[in-house]
Amino acid sequence: MQKIKQEVEGANVQYLPLDLASFDSIKQFVDMYHELDIDLNLLLLNAGVMKSPGAQFIGQELQAGFDMTKEGFEYHIGVNHIGHAYLTKLLLNDLKNTATKKKTSDARIVSVSSMAEGGAPDVGFVFKDWNPIDGMPEQYEDGIAYGQSKLANYIYAKELSLQLNETGVSVYSCHPGIIKSDLSRYMEKELNKQTEEQGEVVKFLNNILMMAFESTIMDVQTGAMTQLHLATAEQESLVNGGFYHPIGRLVKPSHPLSEDDALREKLWIETEKAIERGSNYSA
Repeated sequence: MQKIKQEVEGANVQYLPLDLASFDSIKQFVDMYHELDIDLNLLLLNAGVMKSPGAQFIGQELQAGFDMTKEGFEYHIGVNHIGHAYLTKLLLNDLKNTATKKKTSDARIVSVSSMAEGGAPDVGFVFKDWNPIDGMPEQYEDGIAYGQSKLANYIYAKELSLQLNETGVSVYSCHPGIIKSDLSRYMEKELNKQTEEQGEVVKFLNNILMMAFESTIMDVQTGAMTQLHLATAEQESLVNGGFYHPIGRLVKPSHPLSEDDALREKLWIETEKAIERGSNYSA
């Protein structure tokens, strides 16, 4: 793994390779970051994978996206949540140290969730399916798996905000909007495959579906505004642990269990177990 330096409009930007689907890569990234010996002011948890946002958004269920990470976690929960949680755990002391040194500013964590958090299972999380040992779980569906991971992003950020209270590290999460990026590449590939296999009627319906979906899409620059707002706004203007929609609008998540204390505590416990499992796998 190599560090990459690049001049961007006069700024010294340095990229470090990171694969959230691999605990080895996450650990190597953190080691490389520590070699830089610089303060950590902001941790933006922005990586993500979406095989489909689910029937609530595209009108049909898809199951073609099932996959697993290197450590054996279902891909959505493994990349979008567990990988981020492991990365955060390894960098927490850096954030706390920065907040302690910076008397006039805080350190922040911004977790990119999604309005798809409302598409998580009714129970919130199906923990037994996080680490499937017999292939695709019986109840698996791309959109539900994605929604579960996005609900985890919000609830985990909320728990972090409580645990880090008075440390100088604040935590926020957001739905950035529906953005024109390559996030939907898996869904488009599957819909195109269905079109080829099932003919003109399916092609017509899928075209309508994609037109409706794309009608609400933002460009990338606009889609970054809420994250930037949470990263740069005066701390006094933000709610620690809050969930924000574009652009910087504080809202309540739509999932009925999003504020359930018992579920939040259970998520923390199961995430810690998953991190331990993943760390032992990589050891």
